[in-house]
Amino acid sequence: MAKTNTSKIRILLFLSLLLPVLGLIVAPAYAQDNNDSGITLDVAVGFDSIYKGEYWLPVEVTAANTGPAVEGYVEINVPRGAGSAPSTFRSPISLPTQSNKRVTLYIKLDNGASNIDLALRQNDGTLVADVNSGTLSRITDSSHLLYAVVSPDAAEFTFLERIPGSRSNASVAFLTLEDLPETAVAWNALDVLIFNDADTSQLTSEQRTAMEVWLHNGGQLIVTGGANWQKTAVALSDLLPVTIDGSRSVEDLPGLRERIGIPFRDPGPYVVATSSLRSGELIFRQDDLPLLARQSIGRGSVYFLALDPRLAPLLDWDGSEAIWAAIASRVPLGNSWSSGPQNVYAATEAVSSLPSLTLPSILQ
Repeated sequence: MAKTNTSKIRILLFLSLLLPVLGLIVAPAYAQDNNDSGITLDVAVGFDSIYKGEYWLPVEVTAANTGPAVEGYVEINVPRGAGSAPSTFRSPISLPTQSNKRVTLYIKLDNGASNIDLALRQNDGTLVADVNSGTLSRITDSSHLLYAVVSPDAAEFTFLERIPGSRSNASVAFLTLEDLPETAVAWNALDVLIFNDADTSQLTSEQRTAMEVWLHNGGQLIVTGGANWQKTAVALSDLLPVTIDGSRSVEDLPGLRERIGIPFRDPGPYVVATSSLRSGELIFRQDDLPLLARQSIGRGSVYFLALDPRLAPLLDWDGSEAIWAAIASRVPLGNSWSSGPQNVYAATEAVSSLPSLTLPSILQ
């Protein structure tokens, strides 16, 4: 990784810990009835509606306007318990006639909410439209493992719920590239991210930087190969433990089959991305051909799996779980800073002690 990128990531590692302190939390607005405004709102909370209460989570808001122009803001009120006013998170939004906009808010749901309400208001507080998130799934066990899968056939990865590694349980969130946050602190609830047959060149620079911060904080990234390895791996080649030079069909992979001790369900040929180890270690291999390679990045890891999990020999093979268990068993436990500062005063003082540091706008 280039020195300039490393320096940028070090700064963002620090900023990712402080973002919750700088979050835009304001007094709640007045509630008003909805009206027929020509506005359509859609809201996606957390990761596939899954969240961990101790972590900040992204809320993606999509707004379409077929009516009069709206200049205002979207807001979410989060209850804080009996006797306390709710925290309100806001983001400005401009909706000209015949427009579509997408904005992201970052919130915390410490109260274990099963759903949230989002409102669109004019700048004077007038309610324009509102929407409910639908049912959310809260992970309450701090040792619960959360996988995120970006794949056109994400349902093929539901078996990962049975592979918690050293954790107590596991859940799987099915995402698109657009669902991945552009702010590093919002990644902290994720433990493992899998890119399978996904065009990773479409990641924005902000998403890419946030992902690298997440890796340094302990995130685990798996990039898969197979016939479509270029689509998935080329844009991430600088992070991979291997140098990929192509793909080929092989009739058998005895190095993998015999190592795990379970016969393949489906006969070959199998398409394998061919590569050589650049840095790190080989976990599974066929002679000198890496099948699963890993290298460390900060507290995290990047894996390259040379096969496509949706195809033979891995698809519906009883031995596949052993491959994923080898990854899950290496996921580090979270630390006290991974969910952001818990002492607001101390964190604010830490920011004020850096007069030469210009902080980015939260709403950018």
